[in-house]
Amino acid sequence: MHLSPATFRSCARSLTLLSLVLGAASLCSAGTITYNYTGNDFTYAVAPYTTSDSVTGSFTMASPLPPGLVGQPNQSVNPSSYNFSDGILSYTSTNGSDLFFDISTDTRGAISGWLIQVCEGAVACGHPGSNSLLTEDVVPTVFDGVQVQGEGYETRSDSNPGTWTATLNGFQGGTSSAPTVIVGASIGEITGTIGGNGSQDYYSFFWGGGQFSATATITGANPGASYAFSFNPSFSGCANGPITLNSSDNFSYTYVSSPLLSAGQYCIGIDANSANDPAFALTFNTPVEGVTTPEPSTFLPLSVGLGMVSVLRLARRSRKNS
Repeated sequence: MHLSPATFRSCARSLTLLSLVLGAASLCSAGTITYNYTGNDFTYAVAPYTTSDSVTGSFTMASPLPPGLVGQPNQSVNPSSYNFSDGILSYTSTNGSDLFFDISTDTRGAISGWLIQVCEGAVACGHPGSNSLLTEDVVPTVFDGVQVQGEGYETRSDSNPGTWTATLNGFQGGTSSAPTVIVGASIGEITGTIGGNGSQDYYSFFWGGGQFSATATITGANPGASYAFSFNPSFSGCANGPITLNSSDNFSYTYVSSPLLSAGQYCIGIDANSANDPAFALTFNTPVEGVTTPEPSTFLPLSVGLGMVSVLRLARRSRKNS
């Protein structure tokens, strides 16, 4: 990725604004965010559907949903892309599907209520002949179902809402001394690319307590490459981890806490000991939360400091790729 002088100056000026708060940590490095839905098995089904099928899907936004969002009719938020499935049919933004979209969030930005209806092809939802998928959790109604050919609901799951997690796409980390702060709720995965030998991608997050599991995976690495995976309590500092990712473990390792991991703020990350620039994924098999907002006294130094890490990383990548 090439970072022009004008872009660099713009990012540097922007990072001095107090209004950016924690967003400064990722202003010039964050990508998109994908919200992933996993519904429960249908409680009623008519062939070809079975009670082993369910509604699943995702939608992608250019930035995280704001906290305290109160859903309104007629697409209160507008996803850049979406993909939903009922186990047999797919309803996507690339096949001309019609979409009705309504989302609410809690104080941390997690999805707390939703009404999503998407119809197959170019036929608008509610018109005769349209196949439609509906998932809803708007008190007092909880429902997942599929209406086929306008003949009534062929499948449904009542009073048993599914769950949402978020994937941060292209979300570059900070250094071990200044990890990028994860803001938000129910984060299931972080993806990005490693910037070459000596680069670090570290993140700080909050864990509410209980059994914890996370998987670090590198894809596209040279066969002889090596990377270090680290997981530490933030108060003890991030460090070049003792877990090596290389060809012997297929560049993947799953960390599972034993015994149960206490609630608190933690740090997770990867160090690059090789020159190439592969992709990585940090998958939280047990979704995590963003950290709480810092005290006002640490507000500006934290946001500017973390943001400058992102700018310097981009500048280094620009020099490497120029």
